[in-house]
Amino acid sequence: MGIVNNISSNMILGELHKNTKKKDKASAQLALGEKIRNAGDDASGFAISEKMRVRIRALGQDEDNVKKGASMLKTAEGAIQSQINLLRTIKEKVIDAHNDTNTETDRAIIQKEISQYYDEINDIAAETTFNKKLLLLGNTVQETISSWRVLDEAVPIDNSSIGFGLIHDATYAKLDGEDGPFAIFDEWKITSSEVDMTSDGGVKVNSTNAMSGGTEGEKKKVSWSFGAGVNDSNVKNVLSGTGIRIGYNYYVFTDTNNAGNTYYYNNSYTASKIDISGCNSVSSVLDKIISTANKSGISLSKDGNSLVCEASSYTNNSYAYITSWNIAPKAATPATNISGSGLFTPSKRLSGGTDASGLGNADSPLIPATKAKLTVNGTPTAGTGMTVGGTGIKFVEGSKSPSTVDGVYTVGVNCTSFSIGGTDVTISGGKMTFTARSAGSSGNSITVSDGYYISGTPEILAVSNTPGSQTVLNAGSSGGSPYYELDLSAYDTTDTDVMENFISEWVGKALSHSAYNYHYEFIDSKDQSSIDSVRKIDYVANYGQYAYGVDLNALRTKVASGQTIASAFADLVVGKSGLNNSKVMDTSVTPSQFTNKIRFYATSTTATGQTVNIKQGNLRSYTLDFKNWFSGADLGGLPLSEALDGKGFKAYCATDSAQWFNFSFVNSSLHVEDDKPASGTDALDIKSISIDITGIDTPEDLVQAIYDQGEPQLKAINHFMNVVIDKDAGTLTLYDSRGSSVDNRTYYPDKQEKGAKIADGVLDNVVKDVRYLYVNDLVIHHTDRASANIHVRIPQTTMDQIFGYRVGTYSLDDYSVMTSEKREKLLGTDGPPKIEGTLDKGLQYLIDANTLIGAQIVHMEHAEANIITDQESTTSAESVIRDADMAKSSLELATAQILAQSGQTMLSQSNQNSSNVLSLLQ
Repeated sequence: MGIVNNISSNMILGELHKNTKKKDKASAQLALGEKIRNAGDDASGFAISEKMRVRIRALGQDEDNVKKGASMLKTAEGAIQSQINLLRTIKEKVIDAHNDTNTETDRAIIQKEISQYYDEINDIAAETTFNKKLLLLGNTVQETISSWRVLDEAVPIDNSSIGFGLIHDATYAKLDGEDGPFAIFDEWKITSSEVDMTSDGGVKVNSTNAMSGGTEGEKKKVSWSFGAGVNDSNVKNVLSGTGIRIGYNYYVFTDTNNAGNTYYYNNSYTASKIDISGCNSVSSVLDKIISTANKSGISLSKDGNSLVCEASSYTNNSYAYITSWNIAPKAATPATNISGSGLFTPSKRLSGGTDASGLGNADSPLIPATKAKLTVNGTPTAGTGMTVGGTGIKFVEGSKSPSTVDGVYTVGVNCTSFSIGGTDVTISGGKMTFTARSAGSSGNSITVSDGYYISGTPEILAVSNTPGSQTVLNAGSSGGSPYYELDLSAYDTTDTDVMENFISEWVGKALSHSAYNYHYEFIDSKDQSSIDSVRKIDYVANYGQYAYGVDLNALRTKVASGQTIASAFADLVVGKSGLNNSKVMDTSVTPSQFTNKIRFYATSTTATGQTVNIKQGNLRSYTLDFKNWFSGADLGGLPLSEALDGKGFKAYCATDSAQWFNFSFVNSSLHVEDDKPASGTDALDIKSISIDITGIDTPEDLVQAIYDQGEPQLKAINHFMNVVIDKDAGTLTLYDSRGSSVDNRTYYPDKQEKGAKIADGVLDNVVKDVRYLYVNDLVIHHTDRASANIHVRIPQTTMDQIFGYRVGTYSLDDYSVMTSEKREKLLGTDGPPKIEGTLDKGLQYLIDANTLIGAQIVHMEHAEANIITDQESTTSAESVIRDADMAKSSLELATAQILAQSGQTMLSQSNQNSSNVLSLLQ
C-alpha cells in the first residue's frame, strides 16, 4: 500500500499561513495605530522612536515646570505690588506730616500709622510663600555695596592721613588725653598796630595817639540880694515863712513862731528848713544859709549883703541857681484803707521768670527769657482791693477799664484784662492770672497782696516868695576837651586806586578810645572767602569789651557815587557810639564839599592822658599751606583728586575736647559716599565736613573747593569753626569765630589744655563697611540636562533692602516724621546738594524688583512656547517613524483577509479531491 502526499494542498496551506500572518500584523497595526510594535518590526526605527518618546515625555514635564515657575513668580509679583502700594501710602503720610499745619501730636499719630505700614511690608516679605517656599527672603548675595558701620567709639580711619608735612608743626604727641601728634592754633589776642598812609601823602597813625589842645571851662557864679526893703531890723520878720531855692534844693525860712510846721513844695515833697530865729541881721541870715544849705555841686559865700553861689565845676554850671518859690495852702486828705478780697492773704509772688541764657550756638543754644506768672483761683468783689508790685487798685461794679477816681486807681470787677504794677492781669474762668510785662527773673520779685492803703495827703501850709532877685555874675562856659585829629587831607579824591590802597591799610585794624573799651574794627566784605571779611574782635560783655564792625566795602559805593574817600570814611566812622567823635571841616571849603579830619575828644577838659589807639585782633587760627605742600608731595603719580581721595584732617574745638571737625576728601568719580550716618555719640561730638574734589588737580582749586563746600556746612553746624582762604597763595585758614578769650569758665568749663588743636588724618566712629543685596535664586528646570535650566532671581524686599541700610547701623526709627531732618531724608531735597529721597529710592527698588519678575515671567512664557513647539515637532517626527499608515494597513488587512479566505477555500477543495482519490484506492 502506498502513501500519497497532497503537494498542492501543502502549498495552499503555506500561502494561507502567510496571508494569516499578514492579516494579523495589519490587524495589530490598525489596533495600536503603530507600524512598529517592537524592535522586531524595525530595529533602527524602534530605537529612534523610543528616544524620541523619552524626549517628548521630558518636554511635557518641562512645560509643567515652567508653568509652575510662572505661577510662583506671579505670586511674588502680587506681593511686591502690595508693598509698592504700602510705600506709596507711606509717602503720602510723610508729605502730610511735613506740612506745618500739623502739630507734633499729629505727627506722632501719623508716625504710628507709618510704623504699622513698615511692619506690614516686612510681614509680606517674611510670609509670602509658594508651596511653603519663602519667595521674598533672599538666599544668595547678588551684589556687595559699600556701606557704613557705626561704632561706640571713634577710631582712626585707615589711610586717611594726608602726610607730606601738611600739618607742619605737629609737635604735641598727646593733648587732652588724645593721641596726636597735634599742632595748636594761634591763640586769640589783641595787639597794637599802626596805619601807614605816607605812601599816599597822608600821615602814619601810630598805635597810640595822644590827645591835646583842651581848654578848662569857667564855673558859673550868681549872687542873690534880698532887696532894698530888707534890713537888719526886719530881716527875720520879712523872711520867715518864705521859700527860696538854692541849687536843686528847696528851703523855708522859719523862726520860733513856725518852727514846728512842715512845709511842702510841689504838693508832696518836703522842703528843708533854715532856722533864722537867732538871726538879727542880714549878714547873720546869710551865714545861716551858708551853714545850713546843701552844697552838692555848688559852693556858697557872702559878698556884703549878697549870697554868692558858684558851681563846683564847669560841668555843674546848671547848679548855680537861686530863686524864690511859693505855694498856696491846701487842706489835708484822709488816708483810705481798702479791704482785701482774701485771695492774697498771705501775699503771693509771681514765679517762673527766667533770664535769657546761652551763647546762640550749637553747644549753647540761646534760650529766651520767660515771664514770671501767678494764677489764683477766685475773682475779686466790688469794694475790695489789692496791691500789685507796690501799686494799689480798688475794684468797683461793672466792666470799666482802669482809671483814677478821686485819687484812687479803680477797675470794674467784670473787666477781663488790665495792666497794673508791672503785670498784665487777666480774669477768666474763675481765675486771676498775673503775667510780668517784662521777661526775666526780675518778675519773680513782684508781690501781690490783699488790700490797698492810700496814705492821703498832708496839710499844705502857705509859703510866699522870698523877696529879692538873682544876678548872674559869670555865665560860665563848658570849656574844651583835649582831642586827637585824624588828618584825611590826602584823601580829598575819588581815585579808585588810592581808595584801594587806603582800604588795604585800614582793613583788619581797629580804632579805640582809651577811656572807652570800644573797638571799631575795619573789615572788607568784598570777598567773603578772605580773612579781610572776618571780624576778629568780638563783643564780650563779660570782659567789658565792646566791638563793632565798620565795613570798608561801603567806601566803594560811596566813592563811586562821587563822594571823596575822606568824606566817605568819616561818614562810616563818625556817629559810632562810644568813640565820642565829630567831623571837623576844613575852614577853606564849605561843609558840603568834604570832610578832611575826624576829631576824637577826651571825656573831660582835664583828661589830658587819654589816647586814640590802633589795635589789631588776631584770631584763634591755623593756616594750612596746600600750595607749599603740593610742591613737595609725592602723590605716587596720581592726580591730586585721586591722591587725596579718602584722606583728610581734623580740627578740635578750643572749649570741648570731645568735639572735633573731620574734613574728609571724596572723589565721587571713584565712589559715592551716599547716605552716610551722622557721626558721633552721646559722648563724642563729631562734625563731618565732606569735600568732593572730583576733577580738582591744583592746590588753588582745592582750597576754593574746601571753602565753597565746607564753609556752608560749618555755618549750618554753627559752632565757632570757620574757614577762609587765599586762593592765589593756595592757603586755607581755619579759625575760631569767637574774637575773644575762652578762659571764661562760666561758659567754657571744658577748655582744652592748649586751646584748639589740629591733626592729620580722620578720627570717626562711622567706618566704611559693606552691605549685601540679597536675592532668592531659584531654579526652574526646563530641559533634560541638569546644567541647562532657568535661574529666576527674586529680590529680597525687607525694609532694610528697600531703604538700603545696613542692619545695626540704621533702624526704622531713623525713618520717621518726627523731625524736619528725618522728613527731608525720606522725601529728598532739591539742594544744593540735591538729595534723592529714601522713599523714592525704596519705591524704585520695588519697582525694579517687580520689573525683573515681570521680565522673568515673560521668559517663562517664551520658554513654555518653545517647549510646546519642540514637543510638537518631536511628536510629529516620532509619529512618522512609528505610527501606522491607517489606509495602507487597512488595505493590507483587507488583502490579507481576502487571500486568507481564498486559501481556505482552495485548501478545502484540495482536501476534498484528495479524499475522493483515496476512497477509490480502498
